[in-house]
Amino acid sequence: SVTGGAMTESGESPIQKKILDTNPVLEAFGNAKTIHNRNSSRFGKFVRIQFNAGGAITGAYTSQYLLEKSRICQHTAQERNYHVFYLMNAGLSADERAAC
Repeated sequence: SVTGGAMTESGESPIQKKILDTNPVLEAFGNAKTIHNRNSSRFGKFVRIQFNAGGAITGAYTSQYLLEKSRICQHTAQERNYHVFYLMNAGLSADERAAC
C-alpha cells in the first residue's frame, strides 16, 4: 500500500512513481522462463488505484497476488524458476554462492 505526495516539476506525483517502480519487482517474483516464452507471467495481481476528486492518484494497493506455487518446487528441464531467484543469486559473492 502506498499513499500521498506532492506533484513534481515534471507533473508526476511521487505516488505515481512508487506505483510504477513496484511493477518490475512484482514481475520478477511472478515471471519465469517456460518452453514457449522467456518471460512468461506465472501470476496474477489486482492493483486498486485511488483517485481524488480532481483525478490525481492518491494511493494504491495490491489486493490479490496469485502465484503458480508448483513452479517453486519443480519445473521441466527446458524451463527456469522465477526470475527473482536468479537475480538474487547474481548479487551474491563467489563465497556466498559456494555456501548455498
